[in-house]
Amino acid sequence: CLSCGSCRDIRCVAEYLGPSVDTPAIVQAMRTDIVTSGKAPKEIEEIAQQADKTHNIFGEESQSERPTLDVPELQPAEKVDMLYFAGCAVGYKYPELVAAVHKIAGHVGTSMRMLPNEWCCGMPLLRMGYRDLGEKMARHNVDQINLSGAGSVAFSCPTCYKAFAETYPEDFGLHLKPQPRLVLEYVDASLQSGRLGLQAQIDEAVTIHDSCSLALASKEVELPRRVLASVPGLRVTEMERSGRETRCCGGSLWVKTLFSDLTEAHGRRRLQDVAETGSRTITTVCPNCWRTLGEAIELNQADYHVRDVIEIVASAI
Repeated sequence: CLSCGSCRDIRCVAEYLGPSVDTPAIVQAMRTDIVTSGKAPKEIEEIAQQADKTHNIFGEESQSERPTLDVPELQPAEKVDMLYFAGCAVGYKYPELVAAVHKIAGHVGTSMRMLPNEWCCGMPLLRMGYRDLGEKMARHNVDQINLSGAGSVAFSCPTCYKAFAETYPEDFGLHLKPQPRLVLEYVDASLQSGRLGLQAQIDEAVTIHDSCSLALASKEVELPRRVLASVPGLRVTEMERSGRETRCCGGSLWVKTLFSDLTEAHGRRRLQDVAETGSRTITTVCPNCWRTLGEAIELNQADYHVRDVIEIVASAI
């Protein structure tokens, strides 16, 4: 199970059983039972052990192993408009997106910093069944963020955002003092208010890949389209499976680890969807989708590339 929620929201479960049957939650509960009974697959247990040791899902030895990032780290007693929570995928694999967010914040006049001791948001561990470890990660980050004095905390990753905005308050009673928001929401508000103006022409056709974490879990499909519509010259195409009917990229960590052939099959099928649009650029707002689709492109030797919506916006400043 990819935990995408498609069956719950728009397919057989939704049609025959109704939306009250939360299939991803059922699968997560089953995985938690497997873990607590000591029967987790060896490959999954190794990921959890490495995350517990290194505080990131990739098992990188320390935060110093992250690529060089342009955003300064928050200093003690420093006041800042916006704290940026990168998350594992962005912080360790996608430094270009960090630079894009920082460029936009600077253009708008928003002071932005990162935590010096950011840990994994914990959501991947929860989904694999490691509830206690996921809560440990969540508590550390909430404590650090609440001590920061920041006015808001921004997330590029929809999964990280939903974790702090909804899951952790509901499941663990953990609440952020700063306002949590998606970077996408911040950029949209800046565009609508006129604080962010885009001047450069982007003569390019892009097709939108709606992530499960935003389109299905958060039921948000208009926001990335509204932001892209503000980019001069950009042409946006839609795949047959888009919006709330999106097709999962296959990027579930559990499935990737244990059933890589399924992830690869989903990647190939999504690239077929892209081919039908005639676009060579795929855009998304999910760093996990960015990474998984990039791997599919490399594996299939396809002539496409993937860019985050925010990276496209930053290139138009």
